[in-house]
Amino acid sequence: MASTINDVNLFQPTGFQISIDRANFSAITFFAQQVMHPSMSTNPAEFMVPRITSIPMPADTVTFGELSIQGILDENFKAYKEIYTWMLKLVNSNFLPAGSRTATEPPSHCDITVIALTSANNPNITIKYRDCVPTSVGDITFDASQSDVSVVVFPTTFKFSHFEVI
Repeated sequence: MASTINDVNLFQPTGFQISIDRANFSAITFFAQQVMHPSMSTNPAEFMVPRITSIPMPADTVTFGELSIQGILDENFKAYKEIYTWMLKLVNSNFLPAGSRTATEPPSHCDITVIALTSANNPNITIKYRDCVPTSVGDITFDASQSDVSVVVFPTTFKFSHFEVI
């Protein structure tokens, strides 16, 4: 039986799970509050034709935006420290002799998986971001003027080689 437009359920923005290398980044996985799926664009070449402006030709390169994850800050800063440490190790590993990295150090690149859930909270669509590296960990706002208790979040952005929609 073919699906019709009447059979479509709309995606719920709260229906997602995120997974990163749990052995090294379990807090990031647990405290992820929001994921911004990045843009994807191409830049078509222009074929110039006399007396016609131009004809767009198919592009040969795809450009991806950055993957952005909002993390909830717990009182021990676990997720923040995981990203902070990961970024420092990436920078400092450039100064280590080749082969001096230990087996206990986290990998430099990790795949990040986001699973979109159905309206019944069942896994539906998987998006795998390949070869992710953190490029920024954002601001944390300390604010004594707040009258109500709210959670503090911090943004983290990642560059990646490509993503797959499964």
